[in-house]
Amino acid sequence: MKIAMINGSPRTNSASEFILNYVKDKLPAESEILHIDTVTPLSPETVSQILLCDCIVIASPLYIDALPSSLLDAMDKICNVSGNRRANRISVYAVINCAFYESHNNHHALEIIENWSKHCGFDWKRGVGIGAGGFLLMGSTQNVEEVGKKNIWTFVRVVARTFFSYDNPFRKKPFAKGFNFTMQSLADDIVGNTGNGNVYIRPYFPKITVLYNLMTNFSFILMIKSNGLKIKDIGRKDL
Repeated sequence: MKIAMINGSPRTNSASEFILNYVKDKLPAESEILHIDTVTPLSPETVSQILLCDCIVIASPLYIDALPSSLLDAMDKICNVSGNRRANRISVYAVINCAFYESHNNHHALEIIENWSKHCGFDWKRGVGIGAGGFLLMGSTQNVEEVGKKNIWTFVRVVARTFFSYDNPFRKKPFAKGFNFTMQSLADDIVGNTGNGNVYIRPYFPKITVLYNLMTNFSFILMIKSNGLKIKDIGRKDL
């Protein structure tokens, strides 16, 4: 089985890349995987290779209730030559992650990919919408002693990862909230060429909005500092 895995994120080490690798690890070892990066425009040769696949799996972040422009450009190029594909219909799956806690915010993006699939003559199977997707990348290998040698922001990240755990095997509703369970289900659907409608998941964490917003703001502070800025620089008007 040949599968095209399309990373729609314009960033390196992204949650979308993490998701694709996670799904790949759950597929049979004999699966032939074609990794596609949309940061650079797709070449005609790459498009031709995609159209020879049995299945397309797209992972992307949510950008303003839609998809990144680089991914849309790749989809447009694929669709423009899809009429020359082989007779068998290509199955399409998608995983969209957003920063919002509410995973249903990904609905419109999944709908865009579904409509694109139908327009291209592909066979849309199903999608997965993930809420609070940024927490997928928060490391769980560091212990408290290691964190204590660094700084409070690293400590916050590890604490957040503990609360926003996607792979807790003791959760009561694994299908609704279990990242591992849902990705295994997606891999099974890919292998079986099946699909049972879209699924929306979020972290196994009580919806305490104030606490979630606090964790999110800590993440923004980390990004601000990593770019050499200070909090007071946000909103600054340079003359």
